[in-house]
Amino acid sequence: MRDELLAADGPENVRALQRALRDIMTEHAGVVRDEGGLRKGLAELAAVKGRISGMGVRPDIAGF
Repeated sequence: MRDELLAADGPENVRALQRALRDIMTEHAGVVRDEGGLRKGLAELAAVKGRISGMGVRPDIAGF
């Protein structure tokens, strides 16, 4: 499985997906939260999940 991920060559940048997940969790699932925010966060997570199948892994200055 790891080798498949490292060989992924889709158009989606893995760092952008990671950043999107971090931002969604920070904004919608922090210590202070409400039902509406959690629901919005779930919708945004579903959109990111759809992007994962097009992920590509490319080395950059930070590594893989």
